[in-house]
Amino acid sequence: MTYQKSKAELNNLGHEQMGNIRTVKAFANEEVDSLKYALKSQQVFENGRARGYFRAYYFTGLGLFGRGGDLAIIYIICLKYLDYGLTIGEVFAIMMYVRTIQQNTGAITNNIQAIAKVTGSAYEIALLMVTPNKVNYDGTERPGGADGPQGDLQLQDVKFSYPSK
Repeated sequence: MTYQKSKAELNNLGHEQMGNIRTVKAFANEEVDSLKYALKSQQVFENGRARGYFRAYYFTGLGLFGRGGDLAIIYIICLKYLDYGLTIGEVFAIMMYVRTIQQNTGAITNNIQAIAKVTGSAYEIALLMVTPNKVNYDGTERPGGADGPQGDLQLQDVKFSYPSK
């Protein structure tokens, strides 16, 4: 849960910054925002690393027990080979059926994971598609009403600082 929460916070922060990129305020708070992003990014990294360790231990154990299961199946088949007088072809067929079941179970698991990833991505894309654009692009509106802006505007010593990599 911590990983998902950190990832969501990082995603929200990224969305917020992208939404504010058109305003000067986004650049005025550049150091604070960069620090926030770096901290959230580090938190996602740490959570991802913890998940990586868990997955490494889990799949190592699964591999060891899975191979141990294969050995147990072979042992049981050897006993049944003697008890029931199975031929080598029948023993081989049983082993192939077991292997096929194991592979199909793994494939189903991978497909379920892929479907979950696509569902999450599709939701984000659907949000972007249905969210109305707040910027007026048709060019019919003018600032300050129909007569245009009133008064003088002077800018002196204006400097913009954009983030660099």
